[in-house]
Amino acid sequence: MKNLIVFIALLASPLLAQPELDLKPNKIEFRDIFDRLENVLFINKGDENLIIDTMEYNKDFYYVRFDKQWEYPVVIPPGDTLKMDCLLANYFLVTSLDTLDTMKIFYSGYSRQENLKIRIRFFDDEDKYGTVTGSVADSVNPVAGAKVYFYYEGSYLFDSVITDNQGKYSKNLPEGEYVIAAEKEGYYYNFFQNKFDKYTADMVKIEKDSVLEVNFNMQPKMLTPNRISGKVIDFVSRAPVKKGIIVVRKGKHTPTKLSPEMVQLSDSVKSYTGNIGEDGSFYVDNIIEPGYYYVQAFSDFYLPAYTSNDSLPAILWQQTDSVFIQNSVGNQTIILKRDSSYGGGEISGTLNFTSSDSTNLTEVEDVIIFAKNIDYNELIYYTIPLKNGQFKINHLPYGRYVLIAQSIGFEDAISDNVFDINTAQPVYGNAKLTFTVTSVGKKNMNIPAGFRLYQNYPNPFNPGTVINYSIPGGSYPFTSKVGGAKYHVTLKVYDVLGREVATLVNEIQVAGKYKVAFDANELSSGIYFYRLTAGSFSTVKKMILIK
Repeated sequence: MKNLIVFIALLASPLLAQPELDLKPNKIEFRDIFDRLENVLFINKGDENLIIDTMEYNKDFYYVRFDKQWEYPVVIPPGDTLKMDCLLANYFLVTSLDTLDTMKIFYSGYSRQENLKIRIRFFDDEDKYGTVTGSVADSVNPVAGAKVYFYYEGSYLFDSVITDNQGKYSKNLPEGEYVIAAEKEGYYYNFFQNKFDKYTADMVKIEKDSVLEVNFNMQPKMLTPNRISGKVIDFVSRAPVKKGIIVVRKGKHTPTKLSPEMVQLSDSVKSYTGNIGEDGSFYVDNIIEPGYYYVQAFSDFYLPAYTSNDSLPAILWQQTDSVFIQNSVGNQTIILKRDSSYGGGEISGTLNFTSSDSTNLTEVEDVIIFAKNIDYNELIYYTIPLKNGQFKINHLPYGRYVLIAQSIGFEDAISDNVFDINTAQPVYGNAKLTFTVTSVGKKNMNIPAGFRLYQNYPNPFNPGTVINYSIPGGSYPFTSKVGGAKYHVTLKVYDVLGREVATLVNEIQVAGKYKVAFDANELSSGIYFYRLTAGSFSTVKKMILIK
């Protein structure tokens, strides 16, 4: 009898050695416009590697991403777990016929299948489509095979179309506001009204049953050796970000100095845009004038960010450095932080411009506005205002917000009011922001006017954060060879008992702006303080580590 039991166990063991996919939950529901993100755990309950072959779902509706790199076939070891974000992205397309759906996950050589049931509780059966039509040409000929992109609400890449042999295109689109751009090899990336980046692009409005004509006049590239390339990666998974655009532009404090032979073309081409490839790579070539540029990436469901020399996203321009582009510059990294704008809240208003030196200003270009949730000290979403200062920032979850406007080289504008997005008041209008600037080109932000220690970002953090600070010009206590100032600078971190836990900087530094990454992986949760000392100057700020 004992031998029979052993024999049966030996026969059964190969059958038990197999993967088993468990989804928790195996049903998700989107209840309203404020509830459009659900998390699902992929758990391997078996005792062998689980290999996911593919997933089938309606990509017109849902956007999915994972907390680890995800390339088919995906291997999940026994007992391991992957977390998936499932976002109802194109909620404005949902009709009553789409409220019940199924996501299918195939694994083990397509021999096994697990289903995720999806229910959508809100929909709109009204047909709200208009048509955009137009042509793409250069100054002489139509441009066939150009790709025309449609960015819904200026940021979300909704769709694209290819021009025909006559350079013409036509596309039906849901009503709303769009930024439209055209791309073709051999031409500079071109937005409507002959603009070359998102900051200066005009928005067009599509209305129900309307026909709107949008034409493009493409600018042939001037062949130069100046180019920049690199990689865009997801901060959470460290996987490549597979789509989006790169914008290369100068700040107001680093104006382009043009040589005479370049003036005619570069009067119109002052910034450059390129696409992010499916492998996360990017390159922007044929940059007309060598010089210092800021390089920024935009992608759906991420906050925009600049190039970074450390492992953290550089979302604010103060957290990055301009890149000197001459000939070929490679190996640039941009790290994108996932966005949390999955709500229905909206703040609209006007950005006003004033000058601290009596200059008459009516507009400042290259402005971006962020919504910051003050309950979590987190940037949530962004918008780029129109030239007249009007803006609308939407998709905000419930919470309390302030608005922060930025333009490279200028101090931030921060709203005086706090906007509480809640069930009783999800929408705010007539918001006011005032941008006080020195006349364009006259304020040299490369040499700070005084010492400054900035609040670390993010804060609270886990486990990494970035600390920015500024050292002014002058002659105390040392004079550098370039006429600036030198100081013995220390930046140290202390716990609540005043014990030093980290020394981040201890060296002689010249006048300028600095940023330091701090990794608190070895520290426990709690309140910490960081102190900047330079010469006789000293100041302290508080930060919070939450694990």
